[in-house]
Amino acid sequence: MINIKNLLLKILCSDLFSLVIFLIKLWYLVIFLTNISPYSKLHYFFDTDEEFLNDFNIYHNQSHNAIKQLKQWKELNYKNADLNSYFDPFFNHENFVRNRKNFLLANDVICVGIMSKERLASNNHNYPLKTVVSLISRIPLKYQDRILIELYNVDDIPFSDRSDLTDLLNIVKMVDLKQRVSDSIEKFSHLRKIKESADYITVLRKYSKQDFCDYVLLIEDDSIACHNWYDKIIDAVVELKNTNWYCLKLFTSFREYDWLTYPYGVFIFVLKVFFTMYIFIKLFKFFLVFKNQCVKKFLKMRKTLHLTKFILFVLILNSFLVHVRFNEVSVNPIGYGVKEYSIGFNAIANLYPKDKLIMIADFLEKNIMDFVNGKTDSFEPKDLALDLIGKVLDYKEFTLEPSVFQHTGLQSSLGGPTNYEGVRFNQLRPFQSYSFIKEYKKDILFDPEFWLS
Repeated sequence: MINIKNLLLKILCSDLFSLVIFLIKLWYLVIFLTNISPYSKLHYFFDTDEEFLNDFNIYHNQSHNAIKQLKQWKELNYKNADLNSYFDPFFNHENFVRNRKNFLLANDVICVGIMSKERLASNNHNYPLKTVVSLISRIPLKYQDRILIELYNVDDIPFSDRSDLTDLLNIVKMVDLKQRVSDSIEKFSHLRKIKESADYITVLRKYSKQDFCDYVLLIEDDSIACHNWYDKIIDAVVELKNTNWYCLKLFTSFREYDWLTYPYGVFIFVLKVFFTMYIFIKLFKFFLVFKNQCVKKFLKMRKTLHLTKFILFVLILNSFLVHVRFNEVSVNPIGYGVKEYSIGFNAIANLYPKDKLIMIADFLEKNIMDFVNGKTDSFEPKDLALDLIGKVLDYKEFTLEPSVFQHTGLQSSLGGPTNYEGVRFNQLRPFQSYSFIKEYKKDILFDPEFWLS
């Protein structure tokens, strides 16, 4: 018994045991601090599926209420919105836009195209309704002289037969879109990504022929806009005037290893690791001093303070892990302003300058037609092909943070097979922007006072 007692005392008094206790307390503190932050990655992951889906249900109900209020307002006030009749859609005044450009010499017209396809989903996920309501209710009505909005139905059935678009009739302009790239594409209907690219190319070429669009914003029909989204975009474009940009991404997902994407990021990261290591060593020594005082007082034992190479290695390793797993992006994953970097597979909300539309369309068309004509064995999905433009050609891609749009899709509109194995469809949690959460939590309501401001 005495030997066992001495062994236990030796273990309890050892520096290795102290190291284990110290690391447990340290990681508990790190996790606790990141979890209490509303922007923390951990905070989001600890949400239950029920809480997560409840946000979507709340927004669904808000969108339905907002569209009802908007229609009621329109019945009585359509003339105040400069509409000829109740049946005219909002943000469809080409004459207003031309007059603004001609008399004010303004170069700030954004043409918004919503790519939409009906998908099988529950009643609580009418994606186009959420998208359109957020777009038109979160900007003033006076912006009809600088914004044109169209919804492109890329489905096989006309938009008038789509149940998810019923509430949006006479609210936004809708167009039944047929791809104009090549009839040969119809032979590859089993590869939905081919059709998706062809639809995208058709819309790009359509806008390239218009004389009033300065910028073209193409968004998916399962994305919602933040408050005053137009002003945020125009402010960002000002920063790009002296750059050879071809794309500004307005949605960015969470990027865990952000410290690798910025200039001098690795150097700054190494400095942070060494600084954290210094703090950890000081804290651990303080922890040992406190423990040794207790040992001396209660066990009548003396113990010298000495850190072995193994203990130092473990502390250095944990300094590295803390910064990789719980870096500042994890705790507060929001950057600010326009940054030059690529985020890969993502075309949820992209802004293009008018003078680059033909170049982009040509690049995307060659990508799929080489495959259709048998010149290549594979093709890149539209999202990745868009990203390749900045790598293959001498153009720059930028991303705006915080995100201006939030992706809300729980189910892909494509379905079917794809030649891109990295895509997993029908996941419960969507591809989501963590930098949009604060805006996303706000109610989406029809506010006539704001709308007429």
